[in-house]
Amino acid sequence: MLDFLYNPQGRVSRKGYFVAFFLPYLALTQLLPMVFAGTPLSFIFALITLFYLWPSIGGVPIKRFHDMGLTGWYQAGVVGLTILAAIIVTQGVMAAGGERIFEAETPVEQQEIMFEVISESSRAQLGLALAFLVNLAQFVLFVSVKGQAGPNRFGNDPLVAGRGYAD
Repeated sequence: MLDFLYNPQGRVSRKGYFVAFFLPYLALTQLLPMVFAGTPLSFIFALITLFYLWPSIGGVPIKRFHDMGLTGWYQAGVVGLTILAAIIVTQGVMAAGGERIFEAETPVEQQEIMFEVISESSRAQLGLALAFLVNLAQFVLFVSVKGQAGPNRFGNDPLVAGRGYAD
């Protein structure tokens, strides 16, 4: 499993991407942390999120590009656009009075101020929209485009073994 998550070489099918990576990633880094927010388990979910950092940025998406016959360097473009969006959001927040976030006494106050500042900043909203659209487009691509049948230059067909991932 670690090789599947951390090794960017090889291929992963749509089924392998969705069932073996995306659903566990969504549950362990997004849904369960919301359920157990403010409990001692929050620390464990923070560690799990760190565990999934590389697989979500590089390891698994690169394999999905490989399955479609594309170079994994396309993932660098996705990451680059996401970083650009984060910079736009940060600049928009700071231009709209984001320093107030650091004056808040509790995380809840920080979050309230952050939402208020973002709602006032069209630049921050643009950055969030860019990040959302880039990552949504990648997700739609990954779950809708079939991989190449048979072996390609990146490895064997993942559907031949029946698991959804090969090599």
